[in-house]
Amino acid sequence: MRKTENNLQSSSQNLIALKEELISLKRETRLMKRLITTNGFYGYYFDCLKNFTNREQAFGYVNELYQSLFGAYRFTNYSTFKLLQNGNS
Repeated sequence: MRKTENNLQSSSQNLIALKEELISLKRETRLMKRLITTNGFYGYYFDCLKNFTNREQAFGYVNELYQSLFGAYRFTNYSTFKLLQNGNS
């Protein structure tokens, strides 16, 4: 009987872990869908501004996040980002 209880507890823990992983993957997918577009990248950057002392730090954070999700940087540097941003205004 003890072995069955342990198996049930282990299965329950595995199910909880899988649900948590699914929630995390869904969040990551939503973020990727947002960052993949230029407007989404800019929007996320502007949302992050309040959390940083300057615009370049916010850009660095979002660009690093993009790189961690997609394996490449969206922009080579802050200057390029500003040029493209000014061109879209």
